[in-house]
Amino acid sequence: MKVGILTINGFNCGSFLQAFALKKVIEQLNHEVYIIDTLKIQGFIKILAYPNPFSSFAFKKAYNFISEWKKQKKSYSRKKYDVIVIGSDVVWRDTNPSFKKFFGNDIYADKIITYAPCCSDTKYENLKKEQIEGIRNMDCLSARDNKTAELIEKVTGKKPPIVLDPTFLIDWSKYKVASNIDNFLLAYSYHPGSHPKNYRDMIVTAKDVSLKTGKKIVNAMENETWCDICIPAKPFEFLGLIKASDGIFTTSFHGTVFSLIYKKPFASFPGSHKVEFLLDSFKIEHNTLFSDYSKINHMLKTKREESIKYLKDSLES
Repeated sequence: MKVGILTINGFNCGSFLQAFALKKVIEQLNHEVYIIDTLKIQGFIKILAYPNPFSSFAFKKAYNFISEWKKQKKSYSRKKYDVIVIGSDVVWRDTNPSFKKFFGNDIYADKIITYAPCCSDTKYENLKKEQIEGIRNMDCLSARDNKTAELIEKVTGKKPPIVLDPTFLIDWSKYKVASNIDNFLLAYSYHPGSHPKNYRDMIVTAKDVSLKTGKKIVNAMENETWCDICIPAKPFEFLGLIKASDGIFTTSFHGTVFSLIYKKPFASFPGSHKVEFLLDSFKIEHNTLFSDYSKINHMLKTKREESIKYLKDSLES
């Protein structure tokens, strides 16, 4: 089947890597897969870098991600797909008109399903009629977190399965990643967001560990003065930094995800509900250094098998 992935072509490593992983796992299920182009160049300067969006760092970051997305896209002349998969990541925002297609409107396929979508802070009460109808008309629905599952249940009256982010579904050891930096701690966080205290706590903790261990702090995404080295990392460069780091401090969802995937010592300071849910689902304490993977491995294996089975069944049913 020809399968289109409709997701956010964002300017961050997590956005790219979740789409890359979903494409790979669907290809492993013997389908022809296309990432649908949703890249919005307009306005990117405003949101790309914190605190100075007009720096050379910001433009370098933009160039890196535009280049990486272009490498992943294949042209497909027909407008209609056999299946369109909406997700993963934050694809449901009630206030953004450009997100219309992510609610199933104005897209063409024999079947429309979701895989691990997230609604962020979108509430049922704020959804428009066409957004509600779009979700109801989808053939198979899943969610990445409990808040999104609750939204789907309010819309459809049915409780959807909660599945893993697609980055958990593939074997990243197959992809060569490396770093020319060693003896360092990695910081991965975009900006304070809605949890400025957690962001400040992350800085304090990272700097404290750095002082005690003598390890420099590398930032993989933002140009922050409190870090020793700042890199506008490409997605696989980011994975190399994750793998080579001696500890990770993050507020982000995918910063937490890849800390788990590479089994690194890390502390996650949730910058959103989706991070809180991820930590809670693996019974990991917030804002605290974590390194005991003895119980995580079995949980991940079980959740991975369940998630891949859902994806396979929803594509082929």
